[in-house]
Amino acid sequence: MTPSRLRLLMYIMLPEYMLTALGVKHPVRDSANEYFISMTRHIIAERKRNKNNNYNDFIDLAINADNNNTEGDSQGIRDHHISDSLNGVKKGIKRGDSYMSEDEALANSWIFLNTGCKGLSIALAFLAYELALHPNHQQRLYEEVKGCVGTGDKEIDFESISQMPFLEAVINESQRLHTISI
Repeated sequence: MTPSRLRLLMYIMLPEYMLTALGVKHPVRDSANEYFISMTRHIIAERKRNKNNNYNDFIDLAINADNNNTEGDSQGIRDHHISDSLNGVKKGIKRGDSYMSEDEALANSWIFLNTGCKGLSIALAFLAYELALHPNHQQRLYEEVKGCVGTGDKEIDFESISQMPFLEAVINESQRLHTISI
């Protein structure tokens, strides 16, 4: 048995405290986190280079706050910093009269993604379950989507979704029946 297979088997079979004591780390979770962090850093760097587009999302807010922080530092202004350390103040993202470090911004981005994925996947699972229980509603929803999108290669965008009242009703009813609490 290869070491990676043994590690995966240990991760599946042993309780969390034993894995911690043995120093066994999850083979997929760490690489997925590293990928997300490197991708987020890449997106931040790319957006700082190309300032023409405004995405109006969390990363843009962080970049704009970071730009304000850079301007304040160049004027010799030292605001309170969240990540004050014994060695001095780390440069980060401005938040009111304080700063958020890049690591804190990355952690918040990861939390947004992780929470959003879990909530959305649970909601979609319940939606699929309810549609499987009610094939007549499933067929009606299918016909509404097909009527709005057609058989061509038309993209489903916000405008086409807003023209589907039964889709909204099905989603709302599924969320009413199966409230998600994370």
